[in-house]
Amino acid sequence: MESTRRYTISIAIPVSCLNEANNLQLKSALVYQIARLAIVYEVDEIVLVADPEHVRQTQNATASSDCYVRDPLKFFSDILSYMETPTFMRKTIFPLLPHLKHMGLFPVIQLRNDSSQILDKDFPYKEAYVLNQLPRSKNKYVVHAGFQHPVQVTSTQPLAAKDRLTVRLKPQAPNTEGYLQGDIVSCTAPREKGGRYWGFQIRHSTSLSDLLKGPYKGGYDLKVQINNSTHVSPADLSNNLRSSFRHVLLLFGNAFENQPVDDLHTVNPFPFPLPIQPRLEENFLAAMAPLSIVLNSHGRH
Repeated sequence: MESTRRYTISIAIPVSCLNEANNLQLKSALVYQIARLAIVYEVDEIVLVADPEHVRQTQNATASSDCYVRDPLKFFSDILSYMETPTFMRKTIFPLLPHLKHMGLFPVIQLRNDSSQILDKDFPYKEAYVLNQLPRSKNKYVVHAGFQHPVQVTSTQPLAAKDRLTVRLKPQAPNTEGYLQGDIVSCTAPREKGGRYWGFQIRHSTSLSDLLKGPYKGGYDLKVQINNSTHVSPADLSNNLRSSFRHVLLLFGNAFENQPVDDLHTVNPFPFPLPIQPRLEENFLAAMAPLSIVLNSHGRH
C-alpha cells in the first residue's frame, strides 16, 4: 500500500487571473493547466477567490452572453469540476454547457482508479454517482461506480439522483438482483487509509475571513503566500518550520496582499531575479515542486 497522508493541501486562486487569457479557448486552457497541476501535486482543495478585480469585471459585463465574461467564478468552477470528474460520469453529471465546448481538445486526466473495470481488493475505493433509490426502501440506493454491475449502498442521509460519493466495495460477487455491495465512506478515506490521492474539492470565497476559515476545524495551521518580491526560498521555509502541520493554505496572486494575515509565511519559488513578472500558472508550477518536498517533510502522516 502507498504511504498514507493525513495533512491537506489547499490553494487559493484569484478568479481575475482569467484576464490574462484573451478568448474562451485560451481561458479554458488556463483553467485546464491549473487543474492538471493541482492533480499532479495532489492538491485537496482549490479556493476560488472573487477578488476585487473579478468583481469589477463582472459588474461591467452583466449583459454579456459569455459565461467567462458574465460569471467568471462559475466558468472557472465548472471547468475545474469537469476535469476532476471521472470520465464515465461526465455526461451524466454535466449538462451541455457552451463554456465547456473546448474540453475535448485537452488530454484526459486519469486519476484515482476511474478506468478500472475490475475490483481491486487491495484498494476497494471507487468514485460513484447515485442512480436511484431502491423501491420500498428508505435508505438503500443504487449507484454507478464504473463497473458492469451497479452497486447497492445504504445511507442514513437522503440522496438525490446524480449525487457524487465515494464507496468502499465489498469483495463478494453480485447478489441475485445483480448488485455489487458497498459502503459510503468519506472522500478523505482513500488518502488517509488507502494512501492514494482522490481529487480536489472546490470552494468559493469572497472575503479574507471566509478564505482563512476554511472547511477544517481550527482552520489552516500553515499559511504561505507565494510572493516574487521576497527573498525567502522554499528551503528557508522548511528551516523555519518548527512543528508539523495538518492543513496548509498556499495563496497565489495578490487578491488580499494589503490585508494583514496572522502567521503568514512568504516564499519566492524563483532563486534569481526575473526579467518579467511571472503569470499565476508559472508561479504555481515553479512553487509546487520544491514546496511538495517541504510539505511532505512537515505534514502529519
